[in-house]
Amino acid sequence: MGYYSGKLMGQIATLSNQAEVDSYISGLTTPLSSTQIGKLNTFVNSIKTGMGLTNLSDAFDVMYILAGETQESSLRNLVKRQHDGSKGLLITYQQYEGFTGASAISSLDRRIDLNYNVVSDAVTLLKDSSSMGFYSRTSGSGATQQEMGASGTSPYFTMQVAFNGSKCYVEMSNNIGTGFPNTSRLGFFSASRTNTNNYKVYKNGSVLGIENVASQNLINSKLYLLGGAVGYSSDIQMAFAFAGRGLTDAEMITLTNAIETYMDSNGKGVI
Repeated sequence: MGYYSGKLMGQIATLSNQAEVDSYISGLTTPLSSTQIGKLNTFVNSIKTGMGLTNLSDAFDVMYILAGETQESSLRNLVKRQHDGSKGLLITYQQYEGFTGASAISSLDRRIDLNYNVVSDAVTLLKDSSSMGFYSRTSGSGATQQEMGASGTSPYFTMQVAFNGSKCYVEMSNNIGTGFPNTSRLGFFSASRTNTNNYKVYKNGSVLGIENVASQNLINSKLYLLGGAVGYSSDIQMAFAFAGRGLTDAEMITLTNAIETYMDSNGKGVI
């Protein structure tokens, strides 16, 4: 077990690594700095403490600090040593900021494959208990962008948060909902379904709207970032992404605060 500095961002302390961080940094070709390890420990600890979790895997299947210290580490799943991401050739990386896509019809070169199938690989994510989300540092340039998705046919599991520059559409194993007014892709967008009949869409931890659309079976497909299984890719700069079980309003605020604190520690936050 290793040690890190930083009980809070910028403060000095000597504490044991969170188990997830020990696993995360094991085997990296380029070791992370002690400062970065401290920030990761603070991030993980704040989520586990705030949500009352023993392990991140109690609530999440996948979680990516895309705005990491190295490209290699930024594509690693922080929850467990499975489902690391693979970026397309046209995706670019910037330290502490994240990965930037290319806006055009989706292709293998224009998205990040999480190597995670929402049916066969899911543990916490279920039909009536699911969540997903991403943090964007830029608004992107295209009108019809798909920032995150696992399906190109109904029932959808996808996020298009500023479709045609005016509306946020998020589907959680259902047909297309009504959507909510939203003009910018900047910030932390997420969604959570905790029952059969409806689900909530969030922006920066606040409820953007409630979709009263019943769930259907999860579609057997991989989950992608900066694009989807079928559809449009996105040229935003994505700094964070996750998927797991349904989250409460309080849990979503905890997650929002954790990622924003991390981003602010590097001077890269946008909320």
